[in-house]
Amino acid sequence: MKIYKDSFLAILPLIFIISASFLGTSAVDADHLVAKSYNLPFLVSQTSIVLYYILMGFFLLTGFIFFLKNIKINYSFFYLICAYLILFFWSIVDANDQIRYFLIMMSVIFCPMSLYYFFNKINFSLFSKYLILFSFFIIIISTIFSYLNYGNNPRISGIHNNPNLMGMWLVSLLTIILYFQEYIKKYIILIIITCTSILVLLTGSRLAFCVLLLILIPFFVKNKIVTFIFFIVSLIYFLFGGDFINFRSVEVGSAVSDSGRIDIWEKAFICIQNEPFVGNGMLGAQNCVHSGNVHNSYLRVLVMLGIPLTLLFFIMYFYFIFKAAISSANIYIKFYLIGLPILFFAEDYIVGFASPFFPFFIFIISLYLYDLKKSINSI
Repeated sequence: MKIYKDSFLAILPLIFIISASFLGTSAVDADHLVAKSYNLPFLVSQTSIVLYYILMGFFLLTGFIFFLKNIKINYSFFYLICAYLILFFWSIVDANDQIRYFLIMMSVIFCPMSLYYFFNKINFSLFSKYLILFSFFIIIISTIFSYLNYGNNPRISGIHNNPNLMGMWLVSLLTIILYFQEYIKKYIILIIITCTSILVLLTGSRLAFCVLLLILIPFFVKNKIVTFIFFIVSLIYFLFGGDFINFRSVEVGSAVSDSGRIDIWEKAFICIQNEPFVGNGMLGAQNCVHSGNVHNSYLRVLVMLGIPLTLLFFIMYFYFIFKAAISSANIYIKFYLIGLPILFFAEDYIVGFASPFFPFFIFIISLYLYDLKKSINSI
């Protein structure tokens, strides 16, 4: 009976990660700039969305129940909650998109509490085995789809709709794997890091590549031989791979000029100049910028909230990251959170609910809260 209980507790959070990994894969919602001949079957992408919403609802409800039984909120976590409360508050004032920002705020508050409960009961060794099996499967699938679509676009996007989404997803998945590395054999970790690094590089996502290097710093510091090998292989790659491989991901200096987004950003700046204090409302991107995606979280929030509330929002958000960075949490969780301000330059991750970023962010916040509680209990 205990075996079945352990399996259930391990599988439920894993299914959450699996469903999150398949978000942003529907060909219907694909970026028109990314031409893909091969996509996942429509049924797979839609099933993952339904499963994601069901699990979000389950974790939100159970997290609320746990909160009522033990009304405690971590001090640093409170600042993150306040940041998302600002978005919900302004959606009420603006009378637009209240449901989206209510769900985002409630999910940020209660889903980590529920997952935290599961982490206290879970068999991490068993969970790690399931996680690795899924990771190899999904990375292989992404590699296959990247190869099939390579002729249309040298910037690979795997099963996802655009390369930046794939890059962010890979970095987030790798962070979770590195968190559980003590339960995983070292050669498996090396294989995962190698495959992930190559795929991120081939996505051409510069900011994902920067965050990847950031979260790998602790691993390289601890494993000097691996670092040396990685350096040699990278040197060979840069010296002899130029005629065959897209180097866009490491050309950070031209990130704005050739990203194709400068027109959208110019419109966003005009919208901000027109309404600098109160913003253009929660639908400002659609109604003023005339784009559902501003491709920059900072500009998106500025367009919606105006300068004063945007400053308050990011002060709260970054103070949470600062407190996390100096906490006793897992080093990879801390480096991932430190890298978020970099990722925010790439896409509108702050306001996305059905993007892989949000559920992975929730999962990583849950691990952060679990680490803090574990460190307190060990004193």
